[in-house]
Amino acid sequence: MLHRIEGYRNTLMDSMAAVADDAVAGLQPARISYDTGKVDFSHNRREPVPGGGWTFGMDPKGPVDQTVPVLRVFGMDGRLRGVLFGLACHPSALTYEFYVVSGDYAGIAQAAVEQAHPGATALFMQLCGGDQTTYPRRKMELAEKYGRELGAEVDRVMQGPMKPVRSPLRIAMLTTELPFAPFSIEQFERQAKDKDELVRTHAERMLKQYAAGSPPLPNLPYTMQAIRFGHGLTLLAMNHEVVVDYDLRVKKEYGAEDMIVAGYSNARECYIPSLRVLQEGGYEARDAILMGSFPGPFGDRVEEIIFSGVRELMRAVGRAPVR
Repeated sequence: MLHRIEGYRNTLMDSMAAVADDAVAGLQPARISYDTGKVDFSHNRREPVPGGGWTFGMDPKGPVDQTVPVLRVFGMDGRLRGVLFGLACHPSALTYEFYVVSGDYAGIAQAAVEQAHPGATALFMQLCGGDQTTYPRRKMELAEKYGRELGAEVDRVMQGPMKPVRSPLRIAMLTTELPFAPFSIEQFERQAKDKDELVRTHAERMLKQYAAGSPPLPNLPYTMQAIRFGHGLTLLAMNHEVVVDYDLRVKKEYGAEDMIVAGYSNARECYIPSLRVLQEGGYEARDAILMGSFPGPFGDRVEEIIFSGVRELMRAVGRAPVR
């Protein structure tokens, strides 16, 4: 089995390198335009449990952003060369019951757009969907339905009037440090006897790190980028699985018009919870991070540290806050 996995990995890496080479070799001037649409199948998956706690499901009152940003790329010959679109939603209509290689609703939408526009390349960008998913799900026909709906909305936006994306291009990037909640070897020694299997196995993993002479680090390096086109469209790209609260707060502080906030950019190691999610607990705040090699949940300052970086990036690219 291992040789099959390695073979697939190597083939995939070679294919990605070849595609990148082709893309660079095929660079040419283009005209880009932008607008947004909306779909209604994405929802907040953090469903409250009676009596306390959270489970995977759907919270109709939970924060959500169903906006579909669309970037359309025309060649100088007037032909559609490509389209980039996104959504703050896990492509997880197909769950663990499906043993198929699939792009889920996002890949189905890409295929639909490319079928409608032969010769164009369709690309999907995952936005701040760390706590967002499709609902209902767990059926192939649902993934196909959502994919068709998303593809149709992208096509509708492209057929209408779109705003030109102009130069100059301004780019800024920074790396900050996100602190984990305080921890100690004594804490892990106690937790290694905990009745909760998740807590116990995580503590055992941490103790092994101490024994190997490499105790867990107190902070996680965190990188963000801002890209601004002229005086309009701004893309904020954030590492890891970012919950939708960040998307909504950025748009509140800097305006939703001509703003794209993307998670899953450049690296994906863990969830990035907001202060609200940290205080509520649950999978994105605690459970998921205990499954890995980090020392535990983030500290309460994470959201403000990130927004301090966001403000620095926005100043660098000339995007002013909403007055």
